[in-house]
Amino acid sequence: MPQASNTLPGNGRIRDAARRPRRDFGGVSPGRARTDEPDRRAGSSGPVRGCTSRSDIASLTQELAPPRVWAWLSSAVVEWLPASYGGAVSGFCEQAWEHTARIQQACLELPFNVELAEGALSVERFKFYMAQDSRYLVGFGRALAVAAARAPTPDEVAFFSGAGRDAVVVERQLHEGYFERFGLSTAEVDSIETSPTCLGYTSYLLGCAQSASYPELVAALLPCFWVYHYVGTDILHRQTGEVNPYREWINTYADDEFAAAVERCKQAADQAAARADEPTRAAMLRAFSTASEYEWMFWDSAYRMEAWPTAHLRNPHARGTATRTHDPH
Repeated sequence: MPQASNTLPGNGRIRDAARRPRRDFGGVSPGRARTDEPDRRAGSSGPVRGCTSRSDIASLTQELAPPRVWAWLSSAVVEWLPASYGGAVSGFCEQAWEHTARIQQACLELPFNVELAEGALSVERFKFYMAQDSRYLVGFGRALAVAAARAPTPDEVAFFSGAGRDAVVVERQLHEGYFERFGLSTAEVDSIETSPTCLGYTSYLLGCAQSASYPELVAALLPCFWVYHYVGTDILHRQTGEVNPYREWINTYADDEFAAAVERCKQAADQAAARADEPTRAAMLRAFSTASEYEWMFWDSAYRMEAWPTAHLRNPHARGTATRTHDPH
């Protein structure tokens, strides 16, 4: 069996960036962001905190690799699996995608993703997203580890164990390099509360890991791979303007090995469905749908910088605003 590489794609750039002195942010301190950006939330006309100059954002994001663009799957996970698991094809993935097609389309239209493609997303929103994502990765990694422990074949054990390990490695590298380079101290990251959506999503995955069947767990894990790749590829192809400060972040979606990892995770779900009875397949479809909605909610909550509705009662300095979530249907 080939050995997984200890070198994760992009992580060298994160470490190198962390060692360099921070750049001058063009007169804009990450902690004192501008307030002249229009708010795209429905019914809102007021300003939003955030750095709006594309050159300012570019100075923050240059030479940085994205933590949740699953580039770490390329060398550390993909080579563990054969090109195909073989065996019967259940058609589960095709059915699941058709069942959630409206949710997937709604993900493409979210303000967070539209503005990311335009290069207009505020730094404050991007920071909030990264902080939530670092916490999500830990819970996701734990759920992947359980999937590995329960997997029925060596290939699936290898895939899910490798993916779980590397999810935690990437989370650590966020703290060791990416946050520091982005102007976020440990104290500032810790001051950003875990959002209701982030907690809900990770709790759902861990609940599946504890009490659901293996096929249902795999179905719940799949949208994090598949939906994220689908949305990222769409963003990649509809970037606007010659200069997008998030271009390097977006370009990693084009990685062929990442696409291969997504396909192999889909194969794992199809094979699990092929071994399952009809009630289990129905549970798999529900799990895939629920996790797909959480993917939508994760981007939406990051754009709103979602806070707990009662946060102001216990913490007057809590960051984020409690607003109603849009209907993805």
